Amino acid sequence: MNQILCGLLLTLFFYVANGEGSAELRRFNMLKFGNTDQDYIMYQPNMSPLASEFTVCAWIRRLNSATRPVWFSYSSSVTSKEIQITDDGYQFYMFGTESDLRSVYTISPGTWFYNCLSWSSATQTRTVYINGRVVDSASTPAGRTLGQGGYLLFGNEQDGLGTGMDGGEIFGGEMYKLNVFSRMLTTSEIQELAQNMCVDIEQKYESTRYIKWEDILQLSRNGDVTEKDNSCLLEAYKLLNSELTERLNHTRLELNTTVEELARTRESLHSTEERLNETVIALDRSETGLNKTLIALNRSETRLNETLEELERTKVTHRETEARLNETLEIADNLEEKLNSTLESKCLLNSSITSHWDFLYASPFYGEVSHSKSCRLYGDHWKS
Repeated sequence: MNQILCGLLLTLFFYVANGEGSAELRRFNMLKFGNTDQDYIMYQPNMSPLASEFTVCAWIRRLNSATRPVWFSYSSSVTSKEIQITDDGYQFYMFGTESDLRSVYTISPGTWFYNCLSWSSATQTRTVYINGRVVDSASTPAGRTLGQGGYLLFGNEQDGLGTGMDGGEIFGGEMYKLNVFSRMLTTSEIQELAQNMCVDIEQKYESTRYIKWEDILQLSRNGDVTEKDNSCLLEAYKLLNSELTERLNHTRLELNTTVEELARTRESLHSTEERLNETVIALDRSETGLNKTLIALNRSETRLNETLEELERTKVTHRETEARLNETLEIADNLEEKLNSTLESKCLLNSSITSHWDFLYASPFYGEVSHSKSCRLYGDHWKS
């Protein structure tokens, strides 16, 4: 729906920019057909896209009191009455077969109504709709397709291939939004199309809208066929204005909600900013503490290096002391050897020759007392 309203908005823009006669506005115009058998539109389109299925729809306003007012006629090389649709249901034709549908065409003269005919060779069924409601359905011959090479005629009937217009079958009414779709529309789709003649819902089915109303308005006309405004542009504007007002109110509510959310977000951001500042201060303090710790670590490292150096010096001193100790021990060993040698020499002393007093005053033992047990003096000299 929004896409359709946007299309209407663009149309209104062209209306203001270019004036009432602009090409964009023409699709909102209707056609009024005169009351003679020379008042019609006829042309020969390529009907092959409609060969196996189609849907014909138009808004119709019955104004003529003719017996058989035909608003849509298609003749082909197969039959001159391939399709014939009247605004009162009398002498309705499909593939040359006539039906009398006057009992279901109960629309009062002068009233707009939406008339559709849909058909598919696959279902072998043709269906007639009035204002979105199925009013008649009938079977069609198996294998039958739409005849080609024919003429479309709006406003009268054909008794031959593009000929045989009849004064008793003059349409003489008004027509709006005649479109032919290249597929069999569903009932729900036709109901949607029939909701409002001033809503541009046909644009929704653009991919299958083969014969278009705006193109029909460009065709050459025969006799008294006039184009006029049916006030749908004003209705479209009112609908658009109502929709835009509703959307504006909805947008206003959303905007108010957004403003409130923005205020809450601003408060949250302010609180977050305060916490962030506190965090920055704490980080600065932590950085200061870390710097102090690093300084202390550097000092400790310096002291450790000094201790290691002192330890190395101590090791050197220890090695020097150990070397001196070894030398002292070696001297002591030498003295011990000398002592032992001297003691052995004492054992050889002849008491008759040398007295023990002489021995004690000898240079090796002067001031010393012998405690050796390695020898013993006998006789009257001395004992150890």
